Amino acid sequence: MQPKYIILTEKPMVWSLEFTYEDIYHRVSTDTAYNVDKQSAQGDSHIMLDDDRPLFNYYLALAISDLTSLLARRIDPTIQVKTDDGQIIDNQGMIETKESIKYYLVMDENLERHLLPSLWRYCNEYLSLRILEMWHKSEQGADRLKSDIIRVLDFRRRPVRRPVRNFL
Repeated sequence: MQPKYIILTEKPMVWSLEFTYEDIYHRVSTDTAYNVDKQSAQGDSHIMLDDDRPLFNYYLALAISDLTSLLARRIDPTIQVKTDDGQIIDNQGMIETKESIKYYLVMDENLERHLLPSLWRYCNEYLSLRILEMWHKSEQGADRLKSDIIRVLDFRRRPVRRPVRNFL
């Protein structure tokens, strides 16, 4: 018997999300260059260049920590997920290498699998905006994406009925 830390109402499945650091760097670098061009009248000329890689890596580590805390309730490498024909699906929890990070999320079959690409885009955008917030030291909208990520993680095909207790 496996420990059940994640409440599953139906058969579990694993969603994998992988984010490449180089792609995030290019996105953030492009955004800072675009912002300088757009806001040149305000005197904000902070473009992220290759010389800023150590600072980018530091901000990236913090952004990954924030994203991991958002996804943590769905990361459980102790749960073994099997396909219908009995093969075990890879569930390593979280793997971080020097080039990328990969999350394995244990999800309920009742959750919408077609939302996985949307979840990947929201998470990728969240990482970029968190780095930009630290870079510019101003709000960039990462909090809005936080709620979008949580909404995708909780979106169900069929409603889950929970027992109602009378508190009176």
